[in-house]
Amino acid sequence: MASGLGLSAPDGRPILRDASLDVPAGGRVWIEGPPGSGKRALLKVIAGLLRPEQGEVRLGGIRLWPGDGAPVLKGRLRMGFAFAQGGLLSNQTLRDNLALPLRFAGRSTAGVEGVLDRLGLAEMADLRPHALGARARKLAQLARIDLLQPEAVFLSEPFEDLEGPDLALAEALIQGWAADPARLLVAAAETADARVLPGARRLRLEAGRIHTVEGAP
Repeated sequence: MASGLGLSAPDGRPILRDASLDVPAGGRVWIEGPPGSGKRALLKVIAGLLRPEQGEVRLGGIRLWPGDGAPVLKGRLRMGFAFAQGGLLSNQTLRDNLALPLRFAGRSTAGVEGVLDRLGLAEMADLRPHALGARARKLAQLARIDLLQPEAVFLSEPFEDLEGPDLALAEALIQGWAADPARLLVAAAETADARVLPGARRLRLEAGRIHTVEGAP
């Protein structure tokens, strides 16, 4: 999937140093690491959203880097992602934010209202992201992925800001995506949650390099 990745922060601090990651089709991976270790940057690089300074990335056999990144996947492979911050268009309502990826893909938006209702977001459907709380923004990102049903899913801190019933909803969504053996699922968090992806490969990003977690499958 990725080999020899190099990336530096604006201040010159190395984020990735000759980092490599091999995930087969349908693979399940948790990438762990302390705050500021570069987990989100790594996800963006392997998803084709952030250009590395060096290295190669392939997704579903399609080369993203060196190259044009995620745009080369259009019409070839659907990708869904949810990051710890942002991810929703500020000038669109919650409803439109969920429907937009479906429209780009030429698919029906009929399921949007059902997902809004199922995740307890129906009353907020006409609000824009700045008017939503952190819990609603997080669930909205996950709902967008659920509607698109992509072949590759990238998640950064998927359970941040969630608790109680909302946390259970998020866990159920991710477990549902993982039930498809052909779907690639890569998540990054400070610690792995074995309940959600039992048997997932656990890796740790530290000092710009990727290591296998000792004792993990």
